[in-house]
Amino acid sequence: MNKYIDHTNLKPYATTRDIIVLCEEALYYNFRAVCVHPSWVSLAAKALENTDIKIAAVIGFPLGANCSIFKLAEAIDVIKKGANEIDMVWNLGLFKDGKYLKVRDEITKIVELNVPVKVIVETCYLDSDELSKAYQIVRDSGAFCIKTSTGFGPKGAEYSTVKFWKTFLGGLKIKAAGNIRSYDSAKKFIEVGADFLGTSQGIAIMRGEKDANSKLH
Repeated sequence: MNKYIDHTNLKPYATTRDIIVLCEEALYYNFRAVCVHPSWVSLAAKALENTDIKIAAVIGFPLGANCSIFKLAEAIDVIKKGANEIDMVWNLGLFKDGKYLKVRDEITKIVELNVPVKVIVETCYLDSDELSKAYQIVRDSGAFCIKTSTGFGPKGAEYSTVKFWKTFLGGLKIKAAGNIRSYDSAKKFIEVGADFLGTSQGIAIMRGEKDANSKLH
């Protein structure tokens, strides 16, 4: 379970101590990654230096409506500071306007920086046809992963969305994020096809896993 988890703290009031604790927890449980705001990338990179735990930085977060030039500058900056993955919020408004090439090209510019990119599409605002189109655009952009949610929308990840995306050709990884708070929900997301889990509740999930295992033996 631990290697599915991107251990996350994107709270607007997170402090230096909070990020240090996040990294200490990631080390203790050997999580796949930590996911932080750009201003915390340097701190996280230093705390996790010489480990295999990835530093994922969000850009265009949480709305994705800022200009492409600023998203690109933000991505360049976090890479310089030590991020080795980027979780970017796409421009949902442009997508809703049907300006698919603009949406794809914005993502591609970030992908061309040669750091793996996960694209947050905020699934709570998409119908089934839009979920299909979102997958196609992210796949065609060159990003390696499509991500459900920022965690700031009215709903987080849903099992049905992950299962639906898993039927598509193209090989995109899927990151379920938003409201994954228990071992049972994390396990079910993996069972329906999630490759990564974005959650601030990694410790609770891991404690649940240990409890479940102890009952089996």
